[in-house]
Amino acid sequence: MPIQHINGYIVKIVSFETAKLAAKKGYDKDCDSAYDIYGNIIDIDNQGLGIIPEYCCQAPYQTEICDWLRKEKGIHITADLEYLLDELDKPAPNWFMIVSCIEDGHCPRAVYESPARMGLYLTFEEAIEEGIKCVLLNLDNLDE
Repeated sequence: MPIQHINGYIVKIVSFETAKLAAKKGYDKDCDSAYDIYGNIIDIDNQGLGIIPEYCCQAPYQTEICDWLRKEKGIHITADLEYLLDELDKPAPNWFMIVSCIEDGHCPRAVYESPARMGLYLTFEEAIEEGIKCVLLNLDNLDE
């Protein structure tokens, strides 16, 4: 996933799989980049006539998807850091995702029972990506 530094923060474009899933779930915001049908990222600003060959879906940053989920669906995704002992009994950083619902406090049960939610990730960005995928996969179950 491409990385960009904006205002001192590292931001990543979501994976092709996550971008397709977001589009399927209704994400239709304009982005700086798009994916073609092969999973290649195309910089929209470099498209002279605005025609993207073999367009598949937008290629949003993780922050854009998180913002959309928070504003449109009332779901907040973040990650937190926990230090666990590694095989040499030294503290090693591990990230885990946190999914919470800000509207009515009700999230799909499947999100909380997801194995991804219990996972530990090496980076903040990995944890956020898995949180986004977990929520998108379970958006249809919001009323459960």
